[in-house]
Amino acid sequence: MIMNMKSYRNFMALTLLVLLGSCQDYNQLVQNPNLPTKAAPSLILTGVINSMNDANAWNGFQGSMGSNQYWVSTYTYYGSNNYDQAPFMNNTFTYYATLENIDRMEVEAKNLGIEGVNPYGALAKFFRAYYFNLMSQKFGDLPMTQALQGGANKSPAYDTQKDVYLQILKWLDDSNTELSQLIAKNDQTLSGSIFLGNSLPAWQKVVNSFALRVLISLSKKSADADLNIKQKFAAIVNDPGKYPVMTGNADNLQYTYNSQFNIYPKNPGNIGQVIAREVVSATFLNLTTSLNDPRTFISSTPAPLQLSNKIMKITSGGTTTATVTTKPAHFFKSGQTPDITGVSVGGYNINGASIQVTSDTTFTYVVPAGLADVPRLPKVKGADVAVGGTRKAFTNITAYVGANPGDDMSTLGTNSQAGSYSYVSALRYYSTFDGSKAEPAIIIGYPELCFNIAEGINRGWASGAADTWYNKGITASMNFLGITEGGTIAVGDFQMNTYGNVTTSISAYLAQPSVQYQGNNAAGLNQILTQKYIAFWQNSNWEAFFNQRRTGVPTFLTGLGTGNGSKIPTRWQYPIAEQAANPSNYQSAIQRQYSSVDDLNGIMWILQ
Repeated sequence: MIMNMKSYRNFMALTLLVLLGSCQDYNQLVQNPNLPTKAAPSLILTGVINSMNDANAWNGFQGSMGSNQYWVSTYTYYGSNNYDQAPFMNNTFTYYATLENIDRMEVEAKNLGIEGVNPYGALAKFFRAYYFNLMSQKFGDLPMTQALQGGANKSPAYDTQKDVYLQILKWLDDSNTELSQLIAKNDQTLSGSIFLGNSLPAWQKVVNSFALRVLISLSKKSADADLNIKQKFAAIVNDPGKYPVMTGNADNLQYTYNSQFNIYPKNPGNIGQVIAREVVSATFLNLTTSLNDPRTFISSTPAPLQLSNKIMKITSGGTTTATVTTKPAHFFKSGQTPDITGVSVGGYNINGASIQVTSDTTFTYVVPAGLADVPRLPKVKGADVAVGGTRKAFTNITAYVGANPGDDMSTLGTNSQAGSYSYVSALRYYSTFDGSKAEPAIIIGYPELCFNIAEGINRGWASGAADTWYNKGITASMNFLGITEGGTIAVGDFQMNTYGNVTTSISAYLAQPSVQYQGNNAAGLNQILTQKYIAFWQNSNWEAFFNQRRTGVPTFLTGLGTGNGSKIPTRWQYPIAEQAANPSNYQSAIQRQYSSVDDLNGIMWILQ
């Protein structure tokens, strides 16, 4: 049948209506009624806060605690100690997703009718400052003004690092102002604050304490008239009524673990895989042991070989042969006697050519004529000891020995297996799933605040007694770790066998000449920075690295195992994806900052 033109037009009109109706019906059908199209701002806030904890901090050397030189990997399978790898390379702009959620949190608050100045908007300013600061400290210039516009601008320009920090400081000041207004009218609309119990006064202390962190991080730009760092620092320190800051550890912004949903990263479930392959760094232990610091016993086990009986007596020999009598070695557990019968222990003399073992206590080694007898612990490189050395007590702070993160993995692995290094305290950090015997993970804390104020006063930015804040910082750090005047610390081995307790005295520690504040000078500044580094043990994400990079304190250990030409990097490389997604602006940014070379050793603006 042939359709006439009128009928055809009517048919097409009907078909179009059906298709349009079908499209509408299809759109309705594909909408999943079980999925939310909106989210409460409180739920978004919870996620934004949760993202503040550095989930990778505990991830071997690829996390911040390794890069901060608190831990050292001794087993390649779990990661080397090289800096020319992740996270300094092969990055992503991870926190832009969090920043998008911050924007959404403000929108959803308005959708609920929360208009004008409100808690979500006030905290959004703080969170933007926090995340942009973290990224800029790593990379330098960042997309900021044109960022977070979705499809409207897929190639945002990079703001200079100076402009980023001008905006960060403005956000923080505005956040403090808005929180003051909300507190004055007793606003109770905040919900979802998993860390601070929805307390606006507590959040205001965090905001201003963080502002002091940011200002201190800009110390090399203290003469910049636009940033006005000294005046802003003094304004916060000198006016706690307008700018309240933390007054104790109870004000810490910290991540607390539990055994159900947020298991402590080090726990009984992974002790067997990790404990002997991730030891404590000499960067940290060299400081604490030199200062007779009780945080040594909190952080570490004694190095097993330091508790071993050394060679006790040379009974014969001189130039050709020598028979050495030893006492049974104490390696890892009280009362354990390793059987050395038939075992090659040639390492007992660095000049020894061969050995004949007679028994567990007596063996003979041959020394070439004319060479002195130099006893050495078995299998331990660079650990020659004097004849007559005896076992050290677990209370002897010299029994705590860190590993050099700059050593090659072969040396580290051999020495770790031989018991040369101190392990992370198993009694404290591996004994529970909820971390109840350890400490929460500080994100922004009171001990750091004390040292930041002390540093600012030392630099002449504000009036006050730097020594008071210095001593407060040390005491707060120790208290946070559970160290008290006259208290005790349980010390054990890496298998959680207990050796006994060490009694602590904070007052005796502070009274040591090596700890007493040396004044508002270079020596005093070095003390502040050293104590701040010790206080960052196991907390505050990348702050220890950022502070060391800015000040050079403490000296980070380097070597063949460091990678990057045996140099500590000064920055992170921009994400590879950025080169493809935003090439023009990426190239402009690295040309402006790093002479077109996006490497790990460029010096960003805040460090110049």
